[in-house]
Formats: sequence, C-alpha cells, structure tokens
Amino acid sequence: YSAVWQGKPQEVFAVVPGTPESRPLGLTPARLVAASATELGVVLLRGFSGGGTLARAPLGAGAPRELAEDVMEADWTADGTAVAAVREVGEREQLEYPLGTVLYETAAWMAYPRISPDGELVAIIDHPVSGDSRGAVVVVDRKGARRTLSPGWNEAFGLAWAPDGRSLYFTAASVGNAQGLY
Repeated sequence: YSAVWQGKPQEVFAVVPGTPESRPLGLTPARLVAASATELGVVLLRGFSGGGTLARAPLGAGAPRELAEDVMEADWTADGTAVAAVREVGEREQLEYPLGTVLYETAAWMAYPRISPDGELVAIIDHPVSGDSRGAVVVVDRKGARRTLSPGWNEAFGLAWAPDGRSLYFTAASVGNAQGLY
C-alpha cells in the first residue's frame, strides 16, 4: 500500500499478514498503482499533480525500472506482461493499452484503469469535466471501441473487475458525495 505519514512524502509500504507493523520499501515519493505476483507497479511522483514516472519495482529488494513518463495511473495484466496506463500528453489524457498504444483520449480526465481478467478490455472511470468528480463507468476494447456501462454519477471513484470478468464493482454517488458500492 502507499500512504503519507507524519507529514512525510507519499511512499510504498509492505505488511505481512499476522504481523503488526508495516515496513517502508524505500520508494519515495511514490504511489502504488498495481501489483503482479513478482512486481509492483508504482508511479514515482514528480510533485502535487499526482502523476510521474511509471516504474516496475521487484518485490523485496531492487531498484525500480522506469517504463513511461507522465503517468497518472496504471494497471497490470494478471500475468504482469502488459500494462494499461492513463498518461498526460499536453492538455489531454490518454488511455494506453498496451503501453504506447492509444485507445482513448479526452480533454478532461479519467481514472482507475483496470484490465479485465482475460486482458481484452480496460475499464475506466471517465470524468467529462476537468477538476470535477462526476463520471461514468466505461470499458474500452483493444481496438479502441468505447462503451459506457453506467453513466451519470455525481461522484465516481474506485473500480475493480469481478474475478470472473463478467462484472465491475465501483464506488459512486448519484446525489451529493456519500458514495456506495455498486
């Protein structure tokens, strides 16, 4: 997990189940965005904007290997062989999957790219207005075809595929900002 403690920069920590303490992994300032069986996906932060350099960091010890600049968020395929990322390019954000292949672009912002268990779709929360948390749950296939699954949320954050890949879970609010799990 990543966290900010006692006014220090955001960093990545590990905790072993059954033990009371977490240990820092030496990745700071950084935000955890994905994990595979052998590696962590981290964004090495460049400031307060939330974006930075996407890197692979081995579990345990070892230096992170940088993959791409200007990444806001990312996800790994289940086997860790491919990456989906939301990148800032000029005044726009783009969804890339695999990394380097643009599937979708917006003048506003998108969040929580999540690759389906079979690797064929990427789900995102698409926010149509910059700086606004209103949004929709959208899936994009490998050819860039986009389909809105759940539009019109007043606030939308958080997204995960069900293990069978047939449905998505997300948190959102239709009115106000008290979010529920859908």
